[in-house]
Amino acid sequence: MYKRKRYKMKKSNVERFWEYVDKKGEDECWEWTGCTKKGYGTFWIRDVNYKSGGRMVPAHRYSYEIAYGDIPKKAVIHHTCENKKCVNPKHLLLSKSFGQHTVDHHPDSPTSINKAKTHCINGHKYTPENTSYDKQGRRRCIICDKQALKKEQKLNIFHGKYRSRRK
Repeated sequence: MYKRKRYKMKKSNVERFWEYVDKKGEDECWEWTGCTKKGYGTFWIRDVNYKSGGRMVPAHRYSYEIAYGDIPKKAVIHHTCENKKCVNPKHLLLSKSFGQHTVDHHPDSPTSINKAKTHCINGHKYTPENTSYDKQGRRRCIICDKQALKKEQKLNIFHGKYRSRRK
């Protein structure tokens, strides 16, 4: 009656993943041929029981996990070949954070340029005594911050918004 098998065997996530990869030589880029988002390949990982669906993951991160195991939290996978669609595990490098990744591999990036600066925009030297860091980890000049606070207080007095301290 039925021409096909009634119950098809479903392929594993790893088998499905490699179907979307155009493998070439060992040292060449392996291009992702599936869906992309912002230039990077994306892959749908099915849940084990197939009921709750699954989740979408970047293809290069999944390739790294297949080859080397789990990726630590907040770690970044860097393409040494600079090809966003490449999923060759030999071209993928684990970096601890995005900032370090950027400084190590992209010397012309804004992060690298700012890290190399020794003085603030007003000419004050970045020293441990004169440097603070905000919540995002950006350097701030303490002298400039104090000057800006004084200027703000003077403006508040001028506009009548200044409140005197109560005793």
